[in-house]
Amino acid sequence: MTIKQLRAKQHKERAAKRKVQREAARTRKQARVARRREKRAIKSAPKRSLKQWSLDVMERDNNCCVVCGAKAGTRKDKHGNIKVFKSGPRKGQPIIVPLNAHHLLDKNLYPEHKLKVICGVTLCVINHKYSKFSAHKGGLWFSEWLKINRPAQWKWAVENMGSEE
Repeated sequence: MTIKQLRAKQHKERAAKRKVQREAARTRKQARVARRREKRAIKSAPKRSLKQWSLDVMERDNNCCVVCGAKAGTRKDKHGNIKVFKSGPRKGQPIIVPLNAHHLLDKNLYPEHKLKVICGVTLCVINHKYSKFSAHKGGLWFSEWLKINRPAQWKWAVENMGSEE
């Protein structure tokens, strides 16, 4: 075998090796992209389903706060007049009451119940997070309120607190 033939053979071998390496790199990249897409799909699916759960809970509660009866939309004072902003850039505009769907059982501790409609109640932001007796700040008060006003949901929550489905 001449030197020219030997170099040609080595060149073909290196080219074949590079081709195999490129193919392996392409396969690894495709697998990495597929894993990323799968992770994104897994992450976004619960958000969509939690949004649907929230809408279902609010629909069941007629889009009203179950504690104070506030409807989604304008806020009214004790005389039934629509409350408006008194100062600032939104002066004179009506104050809007946002509603939240609240999980009775923590969705991270009880993931098997996080999409069950019975596990949720509709609350205005005041009764959900900000008042002294809100569901987050006054858990004991809220539990008692639930026991008196929504006994079926309270019973379900108590029964399922230790469950491992």
